[in-house]
Amino acid sequence: MVLLCAFLVSACGGRTVVVSPRAPVSVSQLAELRVDPGPSPRDLFWGVGGKRYAPPADAVYRLLAKDETGFSVSFDVTSPDGTGWSAKIGPEAQTEVVVSRILWGLGYHQPPVY
Repeated sequence: MVLLCAFLVSACGGRTVVVSPRAPVSVSQLAELRVDPGPSPRDLFWGVGGKRYAPPADAVYRLLAKDETGFSVSFDVTSPDGTGWSAKIGPEAQTEVVVSRILWGLGYHQPPVY
């Protein structure tokens, strides 16, 4: 039984291959990942899209789906202009938004997240 368990554990592990780059990362490759944010401060409250891409607070949204699994309820909705949104409501921390804003503030490319 012990041998069978040892075999199964070792068979489940994949082979990890680490490939080191042959040359240092070029400036153009690095620019695809990150840009220098410059000396002016970035608005971390509204993020990369600014207030103009934020969902309108006073709009009436059309409910597409409701997901009650997990810790907080989430809704898939559509705004009057046809933009699709995934809204999560509840006491759960919205870490995706916070981390996206911090990474954008450091210069990493991020999509607008609200």
